[in-house]
Amino acid sequence: INQMGLQNLKVLKMLYATNNKNITNVNHLANTLTELHISGDCGINKDGIKDLKFLHYLFAWNNKYLS
Repeated sequence: INQMGLQNLKVLKMLYATNNKNITNVNHLANTLTELHISGDCGINKDGIKDLKFLHYLFAWNNKYLS
């Protein structure tokens, strides 16, 4: 899946984007996303998750964009 395919989704609780460089932003899911996996060589950085209000679990092991 890429950013364009994800952009049409309005309600998503969990997303596994580990090692997916094609997704860079999930802020449009700010009110529904509770679990996010963005480990490894992923395209999502801090700006791409800054609006997530209900995120309970963030798995970002070895993501070079998050420190």
